[in-house]
Amino acid sequence: MIKYAVSFLPILVSVLALLVNFIHGSAKNKTGIIDALSKELSNNNPNPYVVQACISRIHSSRPIPATVLKKLLCYDNAFEIIQLISYGRKILDIFSFNESGGKIFVGYSDAYKFARNRWGSGLLCLCAMLFCYYLSVTTFVNLIILVDTMTVRDSRIFSTWLALAPDIGGLLFSMIMNFLFSWQFQIILLSKQRIDRIQKLLDAGRCVSYRGRPTVRK
Repeated sequence: MIKYAVSFLPILVSVLALLVNFIHGSAKNKTGIIDALSKELSNNNPNPYVVQACISRIHSSRPIPATVLKKLLCYDNAFEIIQLISYGRKILDIFSFNESGGKIFVGYSDAYKFARNRWGSGLLCLCAMLFCYYLSVTTFVNLIILVDTMTVRDSRIFSTWLALAPDIGGLLFSMIMNFLFSWQFQIILLSKQRIDRIQKLLDAGRCVSYRGRPTVRK
């Protein structure tokens, strides 16, 4: 068994190297996007599409309307506001901005405006989360039983361990899905508190120009 493990060690190192390069490359890409956004905002007439695309890529969320984004980026706490609202605009589109009387407000999107829709989505995520958790536990227990009942002779055969690959893959998949559904359930459950927090930041934010000169909010 040690011989097989040593033979697969270079493959494991290669996979880890690719993962490190991917993470490092993503950080470099975001740095480039921030530079492009800074360059675009320094223009007298920034392109709304470019600004929307850059903000959406930086925060990995759905784009914010250009008219709202133009005013929002003037706030001295714009990054914190966008960071908070981006959690509800990734997989599920829960939050949305709107304007009224020259002010920016945050609330639920049309699909989640009614409480029954939020409760329905939350219940669905909870059921899926519990199912994935149950699947993870049962698969893990079955793997332990299979390994525990394995004979010494079988444990030295690589094909025996290879036969466990589908179960291991299923375990990893169910764990990932459990994390995703629990993440979305938490976002839905705490959505009202997040909206209140974002609105407080909007009300308390001071509007400044891109070049640092204070402006007066209408």
